[in-house]
Amino acid sequence: MIDTVAAAAVDAFGLTDRGLVRDGNEDHFLIASVRKAIEVRQTSLPPDATAHEFQAIGGYMLAVADGVGGGPEGDVASERALSA
Repeated sequence: MIDTVAAAAVDAFGLTDRGLVRDGNEDHFLIASVRKAIEVRQTSLPPDATAHEFQAIGGYMLAVADGVGGGPEGDVASERALSA
């Protein structure tokens, strides 16, 4: 028996603001879709047995890294946190 999962549509938008105190913006955000992929190279199963199971059913990753409040290289810290 194959379980089916209903897909959900996500509409996301990101925006940062330097605020009223700082000269520059130290905040960063990331919006990404996450997908899994398995390439079946060879199998004895019929094609429809693996088509559903290994398709790219994924999710979303939404991340925000707040700057370090005007500290030295706060923008670099928040950028590195997301890129890691």
